[in-house]
Amino acid sequence: MVEHEPSDGQSIVGTTLSRSSRIAVWGGLLVASGGFMFVVAAFVSFGWMVGWISPTSPGYEMFAEEYAVKRLRNMFLALTAPLGALLVAAGLPGVFPLLEMRSNGRISMAKAGVYLALASSLCAAALTVYESMPRYFERNPAEFLASQSAYAASFLGWMIGVALVGFAAFRARSLGAWKSSLTPLAFLCLPARHAALLLMYATGFLPFTAPGFAFAALIEVPRAVGGIGWILFGLALSKAWEKELETTRKENLALVRRFYEEAWGRGRAELVDDILAPDFVDHRRGAEGAETFKNYLADLRATFPDLTLDIHSQTAEKDEVETRCELHGTDRGGVLYYPPTHKHVAFTAVFTDTMRGGRITDHRGEIDEAALFEQLGHENRESGAAR
Repeated sequence: MVEHEPSDGQSIVGTTLSRSSRIAVWGGLLVASGGFMFVVAAFVSFGWMVGWISPTSPGYEMFAEEYAVKRLRNMFLALTAPLGALLVAAGLPGVFPLLEMRSNGRISMAKAGVYLALASSLCAAALTVYESMPRYFERNPAEFLASQSAYAASFLGWMIGVALVGFAAFRARSLGAWKSSLTPLAFLCLPARHAALLLMYATGFLPFTAPGFAFAALIEVPRAVGGIGWILFGLALSKAWEKELETTRKENLALVRRFYEEAWGRGRAELVDDILAPDFVDHRRGAEGAETFKNYLADLRATFPDLTLDIHSQTAEKDEVETRCELHGTDRGGVLYYPPTHKHVAFTAVFTDTMRGGRITDHRGEIDEAALFEQLGHENRESGAAR
């Protein structure tokens, strides 16, 4: 049995997957934290509308010393919604590793959505700080309308960014039903109170002088529900990577088994194009491309026309599959430069294949050349007998 040490490429793959695991886990925790902030934001906004929390107000109290503390407190409370949006946007890259495991994972779309969501949430936070700055005079209507419009537009941009990530997340199968929840959750967390106030201020329609309990609940309960939804989504995201690895492991085992049993064992070279990636590399032979590998299989079957392959065992770890197998065949074409011996031989091999996006990208391994040459009656003068 041939033992082989992992190459530098295999070590890099292991490091990459470890980093992907951390990205998914921490991304889920950030999203869950953002959901918690949205729940707090809903409670704060509800408290402001029903009078449980006193907001800042322009007037002579601005000159009082205690006003600075009050202003900072209200600034922090007002920042809960933008902070929730920022934490969610910062955690959404946790979806990237799940998409990278899939072919055509729409990773570019997801990245564009994250960038838009991050920029929009930062803009909303900056506008909130600006609105909390001390004023020594009443804000004019145009200034108020512009700042509120910009705040609403920022959250709308955040929702569009999250929706883009949500559209890409349909490829993240390990999220289960949660993969379709991003856009609805983003819509629930939009600042409905600001939108309502902006609409009433712009149109002059004031159905109330002080919002009551029912109206406040109607406005803020959806955001609280959305915040709870983000918490649950974040928890699902933090666990999705392990599910993705397990699902991918099973698929990789099935793909590699098909590769050896069908393409190698039964000579179905037409399957190679579906199984091997366009950038496939055969490290064992120093060759690249699926077409080159099909030529190799054709040469192998020319040497052993009745070649069969039996898989003894397979082990999968991360995105690699190790296959231990035994090959049987009659030498009718001649190995290397030797003439055909017409002897039936059986020799073992250990192969390691690396997968990405549902296809094999790298092939490594060794065959038991000593046993092969001994059975054929040749001297093992060269390595690479099967070449």
